[in-house]
Amino acid sequence: DSSLAIQKLAEVASISVDQASKFFEKKDDPFEVVERYPSEAQLDAVRRLNLKEISIGYEERRVYPAGNFLSQVLGFLGFSGDDRIGQYGIESFYESRLSGKSYVRGDDIILTIDKNIQLFAEQELGYLMKKWSSVSGSIIVQNPQDGSILAMAGSPSFDPNNYGQYRLENFTNKSVQEMFEPGSSFKPITLSGALDQKKVVP
Repeated sequence: DSSLAIQKLAEVASISVDQASKFFEKKDDPFEVVERYPSEAQLDAVRRLNLKEISIGYEERRVYPAGNFLSQVLGFLGFSGDDRIGQYGIESFYESRLSGKSYVRGDDIILTIDKNIQLFAEQELGYLMKKWSSVSGSIIVQNPQDGSILAMAGSPSFDPNNYGQYRLENFTNKSVQEMFEPGSSFKPITLSGALDQKKVVP
């Protein structure tokens, strides 16, 4: 009889009894994740219950020590069912290279991003967003010699350690994933045509 376990699960997870009972419905799949990031109080409560139906498990987790830094470029390691999978950014694009296979380490990916330039770009973008009360913004710094990207900042961004607290649009790298009219970048072509036709002079 799992009625006691259902009642106790509802109390520990702060959910209704109906919600708790749903975790016990799949007889062919007895393993269900109730709370991925429980509090210490919840962990202590589960330990005190000492019920075979409710237990504490452990899983590997990717940690992003720099938080929001470069987050739209990097993306994050999320979940697809019970599997860990790269989502958005570099994590998604190079998932097959980064993930590796059983007992075989995945590849390293080395970016051309310069940490100091990226940090400056993100700070400057934050200042400009606040100054102009902007909805979103981006800054790209490119090496004119070889075209490598030295910084790619986007706002609003997100903390990949807690990606579940953000809206989906925060994950999109607008610098490379959204279309927009290239207004200012076309001005030199218009001006060069006008100069060529001698309609304007320097």
